[in-house]
Amino acid sequence: MKGIFANYDSSTHDADIVIVNCPSALYPDSEDPVRPLDFAPALGAIYVASAAASRSILGVPGEFRVKYIDGECGLSLNQLVLETMQARPRWVGLCFTHRVVGIAAELVGRLRLAGVNARLLLGGVGAMLNPRRALANFPDAICCIGEGERVIRELLDGRPVACIAGTANLSDGIYTELRSEQLRIGSDEDVQVLYRKFGGVFVNQAQVPEAVMLSSRGCQWKCAFCSTPNSMGMVRYRAMERVVADIEHLVREVGVQSIHFFDDVFIAGERRMQAFVSSLRTRSLEGAVNFKVLARADVLSRTSVSMLAELRSCGIHRIGIGIESGSDEMLRKIKRGITRAMVLEALERCRSAGIGTRGYFMFGMPNETVPHMQQTLEFVAELLSRGLLVDGYAHFAKAYPGTEWEAEAKRMGRLEALSDRYGPVKSADGKEILRNSAVPRTSLCEVSKEIVLEFVYRANRLLNPAINERRGR
Repeated sequence: MKGIFANYDSSTHDADIVIVNCPSALYPDSEDPVRPLDFAPALGAIYVASAAASRSILGVPGEFRVKYIDGECGLSLNQLVLETMQARPRWVGLCFTHRVVGIAAELVGRLRLAGVNARLLLGGVGAMLNPRRALANFPDAICCIGEGERVIRELLDGRPVACIAGTANLSDGIYTELRSEQLRIGSDEDVQVLYRKFGGVFVNQAQVPEAVMLSSRGCQWKCAFCSTPNSMGMVRYRAMERVVADIEHLVREVGVQSIHFFDDVFIAGERRMQAFVSSLRTRSLEGAVNFKVLARADVLSRTSVSMLAELRSCGIHRIGIGIESGSDEMLRKIKRGITRAMVLEALERCRSAGIGTRGYFMFGMPNETVPHMQQTLEFVAELLSRGLLVDGYAHFAKAYPGTEWEAEAKRMGRLEALSDRYGPVKSADGKEILRNSAVPRTSLCEVSKEIVLEFVYRANRLLNPAINERRGR
């Protein structure tokens, strides 16, 4: 490995930090990397990179020298190492999920073999929700356990780690952490437009410029399967005037034609949506850009068709809705806060307003039975036959760290480490790091994995036949 990266000098630094979004697969070495079809920018990592590049929030003029590398753009581990080495950073920030800790470990190993001895900062949900596990894999690292914008600026300013809220680390083998308050949305307004520099704008599958944005963070609902309340806390909103000002800049100055809001719940009530519509019209942006957003069925079922029609005229053409199950009993058990009747009402209103809807479903939930899954499959077929869904996606239920399901899975003796999505992952010497799987080896419910998977496949054949034809199912 060292021979590949000969003549590397780690004694000088051209960058303060290189932030790497860890890839979800081991991509091959290629002079022309191919981006995955389901690519979406790592918005959290992009915001943190933008915050690091702007010191003004701390009252200090100037910028830190920041490089951002998105490993999901099809880069191999060797290419990621080379890109990092070229910057000669003081710090390397690694953003990863639970599934790719093996790939992250291999990347760090190759960086060290290549002579990159920069300090390591861990981030992303893989670090935030399970910092002890993350530090077990990277004992010399600093782990970000809160929102990273302020953490990264204080680290780069040289503040002692023991004084930085929102961090965890191992000192002489002893785990210590210092929790932080939630970031007040609005304090980072200069970051919102800056983030485009680090990949917040890209060319999507339709070959048009698309941006990803947030107008809020956190979530006020507490579904049993969701880690957002633990990772991001209660919901906090940016002022809609500021959100639309950023939209105007992206449309008029950058040429963006599509914007994907990553808020857990973008349509959170008619008052906020009316402010969205009014601000767009004031700036003559009505219909100037298409929006993709997420919403809840209970909120949509109470939103007037006239309000939804106004949102459609302003560019919201697709709404994703977490339906999860066709069983009211299961919806109650997972604390989803919705019913089948709410789902039907929400989808009817969206259709009346001319908005396309995408549904998301889960199979294999704790206490779920085959009759429950059959109800969900029949509900999927009904929604599609009535033209209430355009498409959707079904997946195998997983117990993520920090959720009620994790505690339930422990009680049932069915908790597994969330392994990498693609694999197996192998180190540079060919030894296997993790046995990866596209699905869990066990189910959270009493039904066997094979039966649950059959329901997942059957639902996806209904929801997205074109995708499944490409996969040979």
